[in-house]
Amino acid sequence: MDRSELTELSKLKLFEGMSREELEEALSALHPRLETYHRNQVILNVGDQVEDLSVVLSGSVRMEFIDSLGGRSIPAFHMPGQVFGVVAGVLDQPMAAAAVANEDCRVLLLDRSALDAPRSHWRPWLYLLVRNLLTLSCKKYLMLMERDTLLAPKRARDRLIAYLGQVYREVGTLEFSIPFDQQQLADYLNLDRSVVSKELNKLKREGMLWFSRNRFILQPGTAITGEAKV
Repeated sequence: MDRSELTELSKLKLFEGMSREELEEALSALHPRLETYHRNQVILNVGDQVEDLSVVLSGSVRMEFIDSLGGRSIPAFHMPGQVFGVVAGVLDQPMAAAAVANEDCRVLLLDRSALDAPRSHWRPWLYLLVRNLLTLSCKKYLMLMERDTLLAPKRARDRLIAYLGQVYREVGTLEFSIPFDQQQLADYLNLDRSVVSKELNKLKREGMLWFSRNRFILQPGTAITGEAKV
């Protein structure tokens, strides 16, 4: 890899704490490959065996599950710097949900077989890699738990307010973009698209927010920002 690519990878949480020499040694063992995927292109399908650690470099990746009746659920999504397919890869289990490019994206693929090396042969970079991978996996677990919290309210309005409030707290600004269109947002919150559209427009008329496609601007002092009752 050239200098600019090494600089980009050195900023990833997966390689946090590694010196330049350790990063180069890690990449030599992990055999990195850079792949580009177009929007809605399947990266890993249900039932696939996972041979690589997949790191999102740009764009976003969604996990989706299609039930026997054709209904779609989106249990998680992955933003730049996040790793997907970890559990299936480490446990040597097939993918339970598909990984799909949510938009045009670049993904770094790393050979996970390096993780199988005997502990006596572990190099310092491998200890750091495993520590960082565990940290990223724990953060993703917390995000999945937060989604369960979002689905607890029965009213669609309350789910939307909870989700937008969660994003607001994460980004720290009143203006932000979400990685979903309305159909994907509906699938993520287990709602019907028409209900999502109706409730968002209602919140807009009430002056709680402005939105266009996936771009939102929140009004301060509302239930979304946690400063007023629903």
